[in-house]
Amino acid sequence: MDKDVLAQKKLFEYRYGYVYSVCKLYSKNSAQTKEMLNDTFYTVFKNLEKYDTSFPFDPWLRRVCVNCCLQYQRKYSKEPEFIELPLMEIQSIEEVNLPSPGQIDYISILKKLPPAYRTVLSLYAIEGFKHYEIAEKLGISVGTSKSNYHRAKKLFLKMLGEKIQINKKKGGANE
Repeated sequence: MDKDVLAQKKLFEYRYGYVYSVCKLYSKNSAQTKEMLNDTFYTVFKNLEKYDTSFPFDPWLRRVCVNCCLQYQRKYSKEPEFIELPLMEIQSIEEVNLPSPGQIDYISILKKLPPAYRTVLSLYAIEGFKHYEIAEKLGISVGTSKSNYHRAKKLFLKMLGEKIQINKKKGGANE
C-alpha cells in the first residue's frame, strides 16, 4: 500500500469521530453528516500541503470541516431563511445553570432549531466566528447574524428548559 494512502487512512481513522461530531452540528440527518464528513476528508487530503505545521492541526481541520459543511448546505440544502429582527435582551447562557452533557443531549436540542438559527448559533457559540465572519460566509448582514444568534439562543434556552422539566418529571436529571 502506498505510504500516502496509508497515512490518509490513519488520519481518517484517528480524526473520524472529531470530524463526524462537527458535521453532525450542521446536518439534518446521518446521510448528510456522512456526505459532509466525506467532503471534509476529501478537501483535507487535497489541501494537506497548505497546512502550516507550526500551528495545531485540529483547529485547521475544524475550519476546513465547517467550511465544507457550509458549502454543502449552500449546494444541496434549501436556502435557510435569515430574518432581520431587532435585537432582544435575553438571559445570557453563562447565567444559566446548565446540566452536565451526560444529563441532557444538547445536540438533539440544537438540531431542533430552524436551520438558519442552528447555523448561526453553531458558528458563533461553538466555532468562535465573529458576526462579521458569519455574515460574510453566509451572505447576510452582520445585523441579521446578530439577531438570528440572539433568537437562536433564546429558543435554545427555552427548549433546554422544557427538556430539563421533562427529565425532572421522569427522574432523569438531578435537581
